[in-house]
Amino acid sequence: MRNDISALFDLEARPNAPLHTLRETLVTADRPESIYTWMRNPKVRTTLAQLGADEGSLTHDTLDQLPTSRHIDHLRAILVDAHLLPQRDEALQRFERWLAEKLEPLPVDLGKPVERFATWHHLRSIRRKSSATTNSQSSVHNAKQEITAAIAFLTWLHDEHGRTLNQCRQAHVDLWLAAGPTTRFTVRNFLVVAMKERLVPPLIVPHRKSKSTRKMTHEDRIEWIRRCLVEEPDTVAFRTAAMLLVLYAQPLSRVASLQIDAITDVEGDLHLTFNEIPVLILEPFAELVRTHLAHRAPSRTRDVETSPWLFPGGQAGTHINHSYLMTKIRDLGINLLAAKNRALDDLVTEMPPPLVADLLGYSYQVTTQHAASAGDTFAHYPTLHR
Repeated sequence: MRNDISALFDLEARPNAPLHTLRETLVTADRPESIYTWMRNPKVRTTLAQLGADEGSLTHDTLDQLPTSRHIDHLRAILVDAHLLPQRDEALQRFERWLAEKLEPLPVDLGKPVERFATWHHLRSIRRKSSATTNSQSSVHNAKQEITAAIAFLTWLHDEHGRTLNQCRQAHVDLWLAAGPTTRFTVRNFLVVAMKERLVPPLIVPHRKSKSTRKMTHEDRIEWIRRCLVEEPDTVAFRTAAMLLVLYAQPLSRVASLQIDAITDVEGDLHLTFNEIPVLILEPFAELVRTHLAHRAPSRTRDVETSPWLFPGGQAGTHINHSYLMTKIRDLGINLLAAKNRALDDLVTEMPPPLVADLLGYSYQVTTQHAASAGDTFAHYPTLHR
């Protein structure tokens, strides 16, 4: 494979080129068979040959100009991991491209309010919170849902009623919400922002009311904790992640992006930091965590020992995809939302809700709401301030 890559990159003419580093990264991969299979793809070979023909093309911008594909994403991850490209928030970059493509075909009177909402409400917020080491995937997912809902509503308003946003009235909103699926309530944030900016007359846009709150029983939660601790050895990583959900009510989007330095060993006791305060990991869960740490799955292109992620992803330098993690936890049989709700309800009955919020990274409002629904004995506990 070394000679094959050298020929693609024309390395004889570039003795000190960064492409030498890329070659060594590929040929020394922890799983060379996956690299060999990857390189058999004609599109991959064409892309690598293009990079070899022009050293200056080894940039994010060059890769951005190529059609979006898995092999480009994989190559970019390898280049970032080899320090040949700087780190960046890929979810943000994909969102910016998605937004441009979404806005381009819209007529002016429909596109302007959507662009204003997308740019100033969502994109600005995501950019402000983003950094090279963060992943804005959850924020981007929420933004896409709300922007798509806004476009659908304005298109309906124009096509069915011949109206633009500033001509929208309460009857239109009521009809939109009543005549379609509950996902239509996602338009609420767009209309609230539009009202604040006086792009639309005052309107009443209700929140979607959930018919019921999904919760597992306390007994089911205890049973799932037991099963996560003792079941099949080949599911250690997913059982460890599931325990963080069932035991600490951690959303799997947050679990997926945990870094290994969130776990500390203090005189033999493991602690895990979700927010700012380390939480003691009790046995026997601590032993499961130690087992996972000793057998973290490697990526296709680097030794797992150098990965900063508690749950490494398949691509170099990435953590596990949270959607994939959700699927694997569901495969174990766990209802994700029901597990999170039950864990929070149990935790706020065992300790003051503000303390739960501080330990687990939730807002005081969320833990107080769960305390109220659980009827906890700390309902009048004074709010703690950092």
